[in-house]
Parts: sequence; structure tokens; C-alpha cells
Amino acid sequence: MGRQAITPKSYWLLALLVAAAAVILLLEEFVGAQEDQVRFARGGLATSNRSRLSICVDGARGAAVAAAEVEAISRGLDDLFAAGRYSLVYGGEHLVVVGCPPPTALSAVPRSRDARHGSDGGGVYLYAPEGPSEHRVFVYVIPPDVYNASFGSEPFATGTAEFLCQGHECAAVTTSLYITPSVAANVLREGLLDALGLHGRVSDPPQDPTAVQQQREEALTPQPLAVPTPAP
Repeated sequence: MGRQAITPKSYWLLALLVAAAAVILLLEEFVGAQEDQVRFARGGLATSNRSRLSICVDGARGAAVAAAEVEAISRGLDDLFAAGRYSLVYGGEHLVVVGCPPPTALSAVPRSRDARHGSDGGGVYLYAPEGPSEHRVFVYVIPPDVYNASFGSEPFATGTAEFLCQGHECAAVTTSLYITPSVAANVLREGLLDALGLHGRVSDPPQDPTAVQQQREEALTPQPLAVPTPAP
């Protein structure tokens, strides 16, 4: 029996099959990218790429962060979240690591003296596929003279370090906290409360561990939002 000739109709059918396969691959890549995209999340962690509270600490403008300062911040967090306080906001896990991105609020031009109120701190605006840091707070230890030139007599200063943008809507998701070396324990506590958005919030009463874990998982569930479009 002779070989059957391929008709023009067969060529068109083959071309349609190849095109359909290409479309399916593109859709799979798009859906995968959407699933990997960082989104806003309920709770204090603010974004879906954070599974626990992480705070980084670093020296800036010539100041070196000492082990004692890292320990003080870690101890301050332990005290802040002792007995399950604020567990519904940030869960039960937290850690402090050394090393932060460069600070955004320090420049040759002094900032407003009222640095803790109404200032965005020169925060970075992030659009997909960029995502925010895994750290919820950046703590910077800076020399007293640099601190005074930038923040005046405030005992500590906070500002927004990172904004996450989806569509034309942007929200602060990472906070920077500026302190001087050997900061007093009570000042550090107030600074951490401010940076974590806990000032004025009544601490949570002790909770059932199972209920806390369930609410924490719900808080980390990504919220459906529009695909980000960079601003012109």
C-alpha cells in the first residue's frame, strides 16, 4: 500500500494543534507567575512571603552594630511577645538577624524633626515581580551626631522602608527603626512597638495554641488583588 499524501487540511490541523499547545504553555507560565507573586496578607507580617516575624539589625554611617545591641533587640522582642502577647498579630515565632539593606532615610539633607509622624522615610516602591524583604523591620544603629542631624531630639525614629504596589495601590509593608548605640531598654521597647504598629494596641490575652495557629495561617493567606502595573 502506498504512503498517504499529506493534504493542506492536515497542515492546517497540525498548525492549530501546535498553536494550542503554545497557548497552554503560556497560560501555565502566567498562572505559575501569579501564584509565585508576593501579595498583601492580613496580620502584622503584611505580605505573603513572610511566615514569621523577622527583624534585621545593622550599623550605618560609620557605626558598627555590637553583639550586645543585637542581644538587646532580641531580648526586647522576647519581652514584648512574652506570654502570648500580640500572638494574633505576629504569631509565636520571631528572630533577629544581622545585616539589612542600605538605609533609605539618611541623606546629606536633614529630614523633618517630626520623623515619626507623617514621613514615608524615603521608602522604596516595589512592583511585581519584585517583592519586599523577608524582614518586617530594619533596625539601624547610627552615630549620635548623624542621628541628631537627621532626626533631632527624638529618642528613636521610624519610617517606611518598603512599599508594595499592586496596580496603582501601594501600601507600607516594611518599617525602618533608627536608634543610637547603647540605646536605653525602655526607648528600644517603644521603638519596636512603633515600628511593629503596636502602639496603642491592647496586647492579646493568652490564647489556645491551636486557635492561634489557625488564625495565623488565615492571616498569611494571600489576598486576591490586581496584577501590578508600574506607574508611568
